[in-house]
Amino acid sequence: MEKDLLMKEEEFHKINNELEERTSRILKEIDAAKGKAGLLGDNLHQGNHLLPNHSKAFSLKCDSSILKSSMKDEKGIPTKNKKESIEDPLAIRSNGLGYEATNRLLRAKLTILNKEVDTLRQDYKTKSEECRKLSADLTRSEEEGARLESSLATARDASAGLQSKIESISRQLNQSQAENLSLNKELVAVKKELKSQKHQSSATELRLNRALEDIEKLRNTAKQAQLQVKEDRESQRKVGDQLQSKIKNLERQRTELMSVCTKQLHLIDNLRRQKVHLEVTRFVTTAETEFDNILDWCLKNENDSVKPKP
Repeated sequence: MEKDLLMKEEEFHKINNELEERTSRILKEIDAAKGKAGLLGDNLHQGNHLLPNHSKAFSLKCDSSILKSSMKDEKGIPTKNKKESIEDPLAIRSNGLGYEATNRLLRAKLTILNKEVDTLRQDYKTKSEECRKLSADLTRSEEEGARLESSLATARDASAGLQSKIESISRQLNQSQAENLSLNKELVAVKKELKSQKHQSSATELRLNRALEDIEKLRNTAKQAQLQVKEDRESQRKVGDQLQSKIKNLERQRTELMSVCTKQLHLIDNLRRQKVHLEVTRFVTTAETEFDNILDWCLKNENDSVKPKP
């Protein structure tokens, strides 16, 4: 995903640089055309004084119609033809365009290229911002996943330690139970001896009492250890469930982010296709209108030329 975004960013950079180079080259060619066409403009101005007034009007109308048709053809030709026509503005003049028409044509081309540059720059800024946001979200998701994995590993280690403690306490409990059985046997024997010997020494009684107290303490300790083990198991199980749910949520968010990014890319492609379609439709409509106007004008001139002179 990140590689695709970087490749698209590099493509936008290349397109932006190419458009800037084309714009600067057109500006230089316009300045050169102005300098080269100065003398030709003066000659055309002197020649226009020799023509009749109706010839001047006809020439202006032809220049205007040729400029519009040239701009229409400029929109429809491929990029290579555009470059050739831009790189040779004086050749356009030699094909029938005047200096002013050439200047207007080059200015129209410059305006269109500037609009394309602005549009591509805006797209590049939007895509760069989206790439940065997606990269930041992906980095945060990866960091959160690593942190949760570390927490899960720590919890597993703690659970293993508690398990070893439980096993140690179980062994101690077994030993205590064995000791309890032996002490109970001793107690029974002592009781029998007490029945038979009512006058047993006080030292034996103290030893038995202490043994009973130790047994009771061991029983209480064993019960507390069992309760603690149960509580620790339950808490560890809850922590593990919470970590699993967080990991699932992060995976789902990541999947949603990827799907949103894909939908946005499809939407941008559709919008670009719609834009190209609308521009082509608008240019075709403009061309048809201009062709109808030129036809009407030609028919009108033919009718005027057919009328008998008084």
